[in-house]
Amino acid sequence: MTDTKNSNREFEYDAMRAVAAITVVVIHVCAMQWRSLNIHSAQWITLTVWDMLCKFSVPLFFMISGRFNLDDSHSPDIRTIVTKKTPRLAVAFVFWSLIYTVLNLLRTDSIAENWKWITVEFITGEYHMWFLFAIAALYLITPLLKSFTSDKKLTEFFIVLFFAFQLILPSVIKLPHIGVVFEEISDKMQFKFVLGYTGYYILGWYLKRYKLSANIRRICYVFGIIGTVFSIVSVIKLSWSTGVADETSADYLTWNVAAETVSIYLLFQQFGRRSFKRINKQISYIAKYSFGIYLSHPLILSLFTFIDFFPTFITPIIGVPLFTVVTILLSLIVSWAIRRIPRIGSLVT
Repeated sequence: MTDTKNSNREFEYDAMRAVAAITVVVIHVCAMQWRSLNIHSAQWITLTVWDMLCKFSVPLFFMISGRFNLDDSHSPDIRTIVTKKTPRLAVAFVFWSLIYTVLNLLRTDSIAENWKWITVEFITGEYHMWFLFAIAALYLITPLLKSFTSDKKLTEFFIVLFFAFQLILPSVIKLPHIGVVFEEISDKMQFKFVLGYTGYYILGWYLKRYKLSANIRRICYVFGIIGTVFSIVSVIKLSWSTGVADETSADYLTWNVAAETVSIYLLFQQFGRRSFKRINKQISYIAKYSFGIYLSHPLILSLFTFIDFFPTFITPIIGVPLFTVVTILLSLIVSWAIRRIPRIGSLVT
C-alpha cells in the first residue's frame, strides 16, 4: 500500500485489515470453550453468536490480499513472488512454528516418545497457521490469475463458477434424495479449478475494480444479514441434532459466510474511510501489526488456558469482547517487541 502519510492512502483497507485481525481473535476466544460447554446452555449459544458474527474474518483477509495483488499498480511479478513474498511467509512460518512447538514441548511428558509428533507439529504448524499455506498458494498462482482477471467477462464467469461449484453445490449435495446424485456428478467432474479460496481472492480485486450499483449493494447487504442469521441458526440446530458442537454449516467456504464477507467488504468500501476518521491512527496501527496479531494471539490464549482463565468467568456477552481487547493489546506488545529483532523482526510480524 501507499505510505501512511500519503493522503491518497486507501484507509478503508487498513480498517478492513484491522477488523479482520480483531474478529479472528474473537473466533479463537470463543473456541477456547466452544466444544466443552453444554450445547444447550446460554453460554454456549452466546459464544456461537459471537463466533458466527465474526466468520467473515479470514475470508476478508483473502479478499484484501486479492484486491492488491491482482491490481496492476500493486501486482507482484513472478520474480517478486518467488524471491520475496513467498519466502517471507516461509520465514514467518518457521519462526512461529518453532515458538509453538517449543511451547507444546513444555506440555509433553516424554520428548523421546513423541519425537514423531513433535516433527509433524513443527512442519504443519499451530492450528491457525494453515492460513500461511493457503495465502502462499494464492501468491504462486497470482500471475496465472492475472492472465484473465484483466478481462471483466472472464472474471465474472470465474466468480459465477466459484459461487456455483464452491458455495452452492456443497449445500445441494446435503439435500435428501437428490443430493447423492449431484455428489456423484461432482465426483466425476473433478472440477477443482474454481474451488478453494481463489474465489475470495478474485472477488476482492473485482469489487474494487468494478463499482456495484446502489441497488446491487443493498441486495448484497440483505444477503449478508440473511447469511449471518443462517449461520447462527444452522450451527445451533445442527449441533443440537447431532449432540455435539458442529459448525460445518458455517465453514469459510459456504454461501452464508461468503455472503457475510462480501457485505462486510462492501460496507467498508462505502463507509470505512469516514466512519473511522477519528481513530485513523489507532486503526492503522492495528492494521500495521495485523500479521503479527494473527500469528501471536494463540500464544496469549494458551497462557489464559494454562491458568484456567476463560471468557465465561462472566457472561460471554461481556467476557468475549473483554478477552479480545486484552488479547489484542498483549499481541500488539509481543508483535512490537519481535519487530525490533534485527533482519527477521519485520518479516514475521
